[in-house]
Amino acid sequence: AEVEAEGPLAELFPSMYDWLRSGERILVHQDELGDRLMGVMAGYIRWSAILPDGPRSITVVEQILSRQMGSAGRRLVAMVDNLPPVPTSGP
Repeated sequence: AEVEAEGPLAELFPSMYDWLRSGERILVHQDELGDRLMGVMAGYIRWSAILPDGPRSITVVEQILSRQMGSAGRRLVAMVDNLPPVPTSGP
């Protein structure tokens, strides 16, 4: 299941990056903000270089949600190193 998540994350993160850069907002909704959604949020923060490393990204999401992230979410954050980098703007 972990390797299967890399493909969707590799598609989702650049889309999120473009949406946010164009001024759009992203509404996060799920019946429960569980480990996987927390992992996606922290993974994006790490991937987009908002924060330089996974542990800091995890800590920020945990503090925002007042909840500790479990192993499923932490594994998603660790996948970021296997994803294509943030797209760069032209020169």
